[in-house]
Order: sequence, then C-alpha cells, then structure tokens
Amino acid sequence: MRARQRLLRALVTDIIADVDEAAREIILTIHWRGGQHSQLRVRKPKTGEHGCGTPEAALAVMRDMASRWSGEDIAASLNRMGMPSGQAKPGPRIASAQCGG
Repeated sequence: MRARQRLLRALVTDIIADVDEAAREIILTIHWRGGQHSQLRVRKPKTGEHGCGTPEAALAVMRDMASRWSGEDIAASLNRMGMPSGQAKPGPRIASAQCGG
C-alpha cells in the first residue's frame, strides 16, 4: 500500500473537486505530471443517504423469525448463514435493520 501511495504521488500533481448540484455529481479533475488532465464524475449522495444497509435476504429472515425468536437467536442464525451486517461485517450482532446491525 505504501508503494502505491508513493507511485500515485509521483504521477499526480493536483486533484480538484467541484460539485455540479444540477446533475448531483462530484467532478474530480486529476492533473497528471505529464500535463494531461482526466475527469472523473461520481454520483453525489442525497442528504442522509449512506452506503450501509442490511441486505434484503437478511431482512426477510429477520421478518420470518421475529414473531417466534429473540434478537440474539436471530443474530446467531444470520451469523451461521454467513449473512453480513449492514456494514458487510460478519460476526456477532443483535439483529436489526439499522446501519451496523
């Protein structure tokens, strides 16, 4: 990783970020050492929007088990099934539909 960072610093002189509110995009202009320029457009998330969410398959299991099982039992079942949390992390958790659940 350190070598990649050094290589990138050697190749890029400047990165300028601009926001196009009408198109809801972030425009990155990369200035390369040789004088070339590249432009990258990335979708700007809406206010309150984030990248973590519980997968629909896990939500379906939670809904199915919710009336008969405790949160700990549901979490244990999801863990055994290998279903990640809303942050894509496996492991012990209390079953919930919230980010990081």
